[in-house]
Amino acid sequence: MLFSFFFFTNAQLMNEYKINDLFSVRQGKQMLNKNKQITNSQNDKGFLNSNVIKVLTMSSINFDNKTIEPDFFLDYVTNKANDEDNFLSADNYIINRVGKIKSVSLLDFVDFDFTETNVLASNHFIVLTPRKIVLENLPLFHTLVDVALKDLMDKKITTKVQSVSVKEIQNITISIPPEGFDTLTRMFMEIYQPYLNSLKNLKFHKNLLEGFKNELNKKQ
Repeated sequence: MLFSFFFFTNAQLMNEYKINDLFSVRQGKQMLNKNKQITNSQNDKGFLNSNVIKVLTMSSINFDNKTIEPDFFLDYVTNKANDEDNFLSADNYIINRVGKIKSVSLLDFVDFDFTETNVLASNHFIVLTPRKIVLENLPLFHTLVDVALKDLMDKKITTKVQSVSVKEIQNITISIPPEGFDTLTRMFMEIYQPYLNSLKNLKFHKNLLEGFKNELNKKQ
């Protein structure tokens, strides 16, 4: 692939950055009040005006198909306003912490609108939030994270260590060419934009097919 050729033949010219230089890195929410029900008798215990926030877990996300299943969200009860800063958005990149390491850019989840549903990541995930310096070319930087994570994933498989920490992710190095970055970005977008359009088209027709199946089922 031309993109790979350009990227790796210029390796001697690379500037190196830690992931923590480009993204803030945090662990997801520890759900102490998971699935707790609010009743009138609890109002005097600090649950008055509490919010029930949806929580993304491993059961509610499919890394391979780039889909989210809202029916499998967990509920988290909170009366803290500061959770708002931790709501997931399409700009986030997430990594599961325990078990076989998987990671994905939430930009790929084209059939889920993070602006309509407030969702927290559970503590099973590590969440990367872009800093301002990468926002303009975020799809490319998410792809660079993909590339940078591969060595860590391979190492974890070799050593049979089935977990990853925030510190490990923060210290991973990303290599970026100081010259020709505009060319690299253009080449990437020539690949990425058709991919994204195809993904949207696939999800759209998949939803049409599921709707058709449901109508057939009603006639049985």
